[in-house]
Amino acid sequence: MSASSILHRPSAAAQGEPIIRLEHVDKAFGDHVVYRDMSLTVPRGQTTTIIGPSGGGKSVCMKMIIGLLLPDRGRVLVAGHNVPDLDEVALRTLRRRVAYVFQGGALFDSMTVGDNVAYGLREHTDLPQDEVLARVRACLELVGLDPAIAGELPASLSGGMKKRVALARSIAMEPDVILYDEPTTGLDPKNIAVIGDMILKLQAELGVTSLVVTHDMPMAFRVSDRIAMLSDHRFPYVGTPYEMATSNVGLVRDFVHGRISEAS
Repeated sequence: MSASSILHRPSAAAQGEPIIRLEHVDKAFGDHVVYRDMSLTVPRGQTTTIIGPSGGGKSVCMKMIIGLLLPDRGRVLVAGHNVPDLDEVALRTLRRRVAYVFQGGALFDSMTVGDNVAYGLREHTDLPQDEVLARVRACLELVGLDPAIAGELPASLSGGMKKRVALARSIAMEPDVILYDEPTTGLDPKNIAVIGDMILKLQAELGVTSLVVTHDMPMAFRVSDRIAMLSDHRFPYVGTPYEMATSNVGLVRDFVHGRISEAS
């Protein structure tokens, strides 16, 4: 049995329908306006990538999707449910369906690799131990890691391997959506390519929906079905990689071709 066959695949019938909608969202921190009347849709079963200058609020969008931050106005809909309206029980259920891969991986240093991957399964399911271990092995294999590392501590792993362990943990709960927050930060070109391969593989084999925040334009063009560029507190420019690469809009063209600094 293949590793991917142990995990579920969402129904193909719903592929392409929006699974996430942000509608007319306002968000500010004091005087700092992040979003103003912002709207964005994320189609089911596809990879949507958010690009834009650092400090512009790209990651804020993802934190609102799982309820870590709430909008000041507007709706954040995930599978038809408005996240700000959810109680704690419903929010925990949502977070089992939507995995968040943090920028630094956020592994528990005192736990083994296997225990890190199994953490959500042990906290939120009643699976017997043999099934938990089988799921851990399957998830490690799916992200290209030898299950033999399950007994090692994260400190013994390279940066690229830690990122892949974080991916394995994210898919262990069989999410419908994976949110990737700057997944290639701090990695060398070889490991950036590996993470791009993993995003494509998980989408193809598990049918997950992916939302990626990145400053790495080559990876954005490689993994994305759609790219959304943040500008002036909203996403006015959304298109396929080809549409973004050939856009006549000056701001899009300048950012895509590196004539606007990521730090601007």
